[in-house]
Formats: sequence, C-alpha cells, structure tokens
Amino acid sequence: MIFQMSTGESIRYAREKKGWSQTLLADYVGTRQETISAYERDLMKPGVEVAIILADLLGLDLRSTFRRRLAKKTA
Repeated sequence: MIFQMSTGESIRYAREKKGWSQTLLADYVGTRQETISAYERDLMKPGVEVAIILADLLGLDLRSTFRRRLAKKTA
C-alpha cells in the first residue's frame, strides 16, 4: 500500500526534520504557534501565500503537499 501524507503530516514531518519548533516556524511565517498546530492537525489549511512560504521554508513540493485531497493507493 502506498500512502501519501496529509498536508498537516507533511508540514509536521518537514518541520521536525529541520529541528524547528512550531513557535519558530510560526515566527518565520508571521503567524501564531496555534495556527501552525492547526495546520499540522489538518484542522485548517493554509492560504496560497502561506502555503508558498511554508513550502519555501520547509523545502516542500508545493503541488504535492498542498493538494485538496488525500490520495491513497492500494498496491
């Protein structure tokens, strides 16, 4: 089975890989820690401008990370 991470899981994984706290990422993005937490828990989706900033900061592929649906494929 091939599983793609949700948007929030991708943000969290990339942030933790860099060793950054939610607070530090929030400071870089210009938002609050609570907002980053909501993104990571898939309670909120970032707007286009924030998605671009997150992708740049975290080295994420914008198109695959910030998609509308979660793709699951059974092999």
